[in-house]
Amino acid sequence: MASSNAAAKAAGVIGGMLAGADSIDDLDVLRHGGMRKVIGGVRAPSTYGTFLRAFTFGHVRR
Repeated sequence: MASSNAAAKAAGVIGGMLAGADSIDDLDVLRHGGMRKVIGGVRAPSTYGTFLRAFTFGHVRR
């Protein structure tokens, strides 16, 4: 997948899930407290959504 900072975005999604996020809008939890220090680059929830929607069924089959 040709995405800039794909590793940071994947880490953000995983970090959000560990923090209790269960939807794209809930990934805003990463902007609170000291999460910016734990996860290097915190992006807006819409950026994470665009990143996740770029995956297709072909990615899953691999």
